[in-house]
Amino acid sequence: MIFVTGGTGFIGKPLVERLARCHKIRCLVRSASRSKIAPNPAVEIVERDLLSSAIPKESLDGVETVIHLAALLRSAKASDIYRVNVTGTRLLVDACKKNGVRRFIFLSTENALREDLRDAYPESKRQAERIVKELENFLILRPCFVYGPGDTHGLGKLADLARQWPFAPLFGGLKSKIQPIHIQDMVECLTRAVFSEISGEYLLAGPESISINDFIKKTLKARRLDKPPVPLPYPFYFLAAKFCDIFLPEIGWGSPQLMNIYRSRTYSIEKTVKDFGYAPRGINEGLKLENP
Repeated sequence: MIFVTGGTGFIGKPLVERLARCHKIRCLVRSASRSKIAPNPAVEIVERDLLSSAIPKESLDGVETVIHLAALLRSAKASDIYRVNVTGTRLLVDACKKNGVRRFIFLSTENALREDLRDAYPESKRQAERIVKELENFLILRPCFVYGPGDTHGLGKLADLARQWPFAPLFGGLKSKIQPIHIQDMVECLTRAVFSEISGEYLLAGPESISINDFIKKTLKARRLDKPPVPLPYPFYFLAAKFCDIFLPEIGWGSPQLMNIYRSRTYSIEKTVKDFGYAPRGINEGLKLENP
């Protein structure tokens, strides 16, 4: 039995669908009525808030592997992010210790490696990683920029803006690069992780780096959004970020996120490709799978 948190999210939903083809899955959800998981005899839904109290023993009965995907990315209060991402992980790890769960897979973020990034989300993930490392058999995965069908935050949000605006906003003066990974490659890597004994810490990224502006333009073309790309100057984004810091903290975009955009995030994935035995697709191939 595999126990999954965050099984209704961008990464969790396709992962549960994939794993359910050959394994029994137990998904922790806050509301069964609002769950996006399609009815499946191989998937058992447990309706419970991860933070409500200690996880009961019966929820982990027969569970060999836990995949902890649930996380809060943005909130008006940093304390909410720490409560979900750190306290929630603590409760789950303690329950795994008590119930003898053999293996724990934790989805973190590439930015957990960046101690210079003053942002509640990566800091909460760093703290959660330390909790996970208390276990004997753990695997920490740190994905980079994940893209593909179902994304409602990153490129999905940008595509929505491009539909509403007369142009597609780009980042003026931007030279930084990212190393995006397609959602299907994320699911493939997580699936291989479940059915292996790989442990430790790994970065998950695609095989190619690209500037954010070029990636935006390629994505708009793949989604058939015929809007002229217009670079807006850095001072515009700087002032917008400061405004959001003060007046719109709940949207989760402000100065730390802007700083992250203007810094390159590229990595070697040789270790991941070798140990997991898979070949993530290139950017052009991945964008062919976009929903227009």
